[in-house]
Order: sequence, then structure tokens, then C-alpha cells
Amino acid sequence: MDRRLCAGLVLIAGMVGLAGCGQASSQTGPPRAEEPLVVYDSPITQVVTDYEDFPGRIDALYTVEVRARVSGYLKRVYFQDGQEVTNGNMLFLIDPRPFQAVHDRQKALLEQAEAHANRLNNEYRRAKILYDQGRSISREEFDRYAFDHAEAEAALSTAKANLDLAALDLDWTKVTADLPEGLTGRLSRRMVDPGNLIKADETMMTTIVTQDPLYVYFDVHEQAMLRIRRLLEEGKLKAKSEKEVPIQISLSDEKDSDGNPVFPHHGVVDFTDNRVDLNTGTLRFRAKMNNPDKFITPGLFVKVRLPLPAAIEDEIIARLAGLVPLVDAVIAVDQVGHKDGDCWKFYGFAPSPEIRPMIETRLLQAIEFDLGPIIEMVAGGAQTHC
Repeated sequence: MDRRLCAGLVLIAGMVGLAGCGQASSQTGPPRAEEPLVVYDSPITQVVTDYEDFPGRIDALYTVEVRARVSGYLKRVYFQDGQEVTNGNMLFLIDPRPFQAVHDRQKALLEQAEAHANRLNNEYRRAKILYDQGRSISREEFDRYAFDHAEAEAALSTAKANLDLAALDLDWTKVTADLPEGLTGRLSRRMVDPGNLIKADETMMTTIVTQDPLYVYFDVHEQAMLRIRRLLEEGKLKAKSEKEVPIQISLSDEKDSDGNPVFPHHGVVDFTDNRVDLNTGTLRFRAKMNNPDKFITPGLFVKVRLPLPAAIEDEIIARLAGLVPLVDAVIAVDQVGHKDGDCWKFYGFAPSPEIRPMIETRLLQAIEFDLGPIIEMVAGGAQTHC
């Protein structure tokens, strides 16, 4: 059964006095009492969803602190401050000449180790043939050839590893953007100029943040968190788990004409923390949102609206009865619903034209419940619906 908001808004009820027309009557005596006029009006209905709002913060999907992996003097910078980059784009060049020299030396040592290993391998093979044939070679000599050959093979492996390390160091003089494939990041400013000494793994050179999609982090108090989980268990929330709950997002300047926040951006929760914060009693939620025009920047504070189905009917009726005093008007307006057995009984009200729009707005924003067929409201009387 659809859950609907039924907020009865009626026209002004009152006594309608009839004014005499033409000549006044010559008869004297008390005037005849007029029958009271009861005005009926159809309620304004709208399907709405209850919600809770939380402060949140925008963060990048990936944040990269660019640091060099080798020490040396910065030679060149290949980007403009604030430029967008993709994976593999060249950012900085550290003077490669010392690393090129080390690479060349390790390459020569590898060639030397290969030649030495080849010579000892040939000697070992000849010694093995002679030993197997029982010719003039002792066991001691044969063992010496065998161990020399093994040492040469180990030295060859060491030389290859040293050359690989030298090649890595030479390659790391080219500092590039390291991002997942398919994502674009935006650079900060360069934090070091050419000619300065770069220390490996220490000197911060710049930062990169991705801008589409983005993460939204917000903390949910434990009552709301438990409510979400119970609604999921009861099948009243259209999500498989709390990690798939949809949210709405509002920036600080996104407001309607009355100054109320509007929520034009949407996201979906994709992560919840594994424990409640003992200091705040909240659970950290994270949602992912798209930012195709890259208008939203990581670091912004936002308001997150978490849509939820309405609470149980008894609580809603209590909220309906206590809603009107929240309106910015000093006037007693009676709009109360009571459940009498299997029947709902409503007592109408007759708000003035000045405050009716305010009441209508607040009711539409606040109450959602199930009344079945739409009923008429009575001003100054009562309406029963079973």
C-alpha cells in the first residue's frame, strides 16, 4: 500500500451572515439565527519521504602526494600549475647523468661477470669429463672447479640484479603521474623549483587529486544507523544493505527562495566503518557521487540528506498533532488525528490565508503515512475514516 502524506488544508470556516437588500423591514424583534456553515475541502496529498540531515565533507577518490624515489637535483618541470593529467604523464625530471653513469658501470660489471662465468663453466665441464673417465684429476681438483663455477653463477646473478636496480634508479629520475587507468587528476602547484636538491621519499613535489567521481564522508548517529538497519531487515528500504542506501547532497550556497537548502546532487553509500566511534557515538559513512563537470572540489563541506521511510503510524500522528506550533505564527490551529479502534478520526481547522501556505509547506515536508483512500476534511467538525 502506498505511503502518502495527507495534510488537510481547508478554507476559512465561519458564520456567513446575510446582509439585507433594499428597504429595511418594518417588523421589529430579535433577528433569526443563521444555520452554521460547514466548509468541506479536499486534502492536499503528496507522496513524500522522511529524512535526516548530516554534515559531510567531500574527498577525492584518489589523492597522490608526488615524491621522488631517488635523490638528486631537479632538472625540469613539465606541467603548468593546476593542470589535469592522466596516468603516465611526465611531471618532473631529476638530473639523470649520475644515474646513467651508475647504470653503465653496472652493465659493464655484468658483462665481466658473464665472461668470468663462461670461462669457469668451460673449465668445470672439462674437469667433469676427465673425472668421470678416471683420468689425471683428483677429487679435490674437481671440487675446486665445481665450486668456482657455482660462485661465478652467483656473481652473475648479483651483477644482473645490480643492473636492474641501476635501471630503476635511472627510470625514477622521470617523475610521472601515477593514477588508475581511466581516471583524470588535477595537479596542485609545483612545490620545488628546478635547481633544488630533491631527497628521495621526503621532498613533496606536488599533489594530485581525482575529481570525478568523488567521495562524501559523513557521520551518522547510532539511532539513525540502527533505524536504517531495522528498515533493511523489514524490507522497507530499497537497498540490499546499508552500503547501498541512496543519499542527496547540497552545497553550502544551494538554497531555494526561502533560504532552505536544496539537494540537487545524488550519491550512493558504498562503505560504512566497522565500529561506532566511542567518543561521538557515530558511525562513519562514505558515499560515492558523480562530478562530470568537475564543479565540486574535494574538501568542500556539504549537507547530506539521508532519505528514510516514515516512522510507525502512532508516532506520525503524534508528530502531526504537534506540528502546527512549529509554524512561525502565533495562532492555535487544531489538526489532530486519533486512531479509534480501526478508524481514523480527524478534526479540521480553518487557517487564515496568511499562514495557510506556511502550514501547507511544513506538512508536506514532515508527515508521511498510510490512510488508504483520500478523505475529505471538515472545518469546524469531524471526519471519521475506517
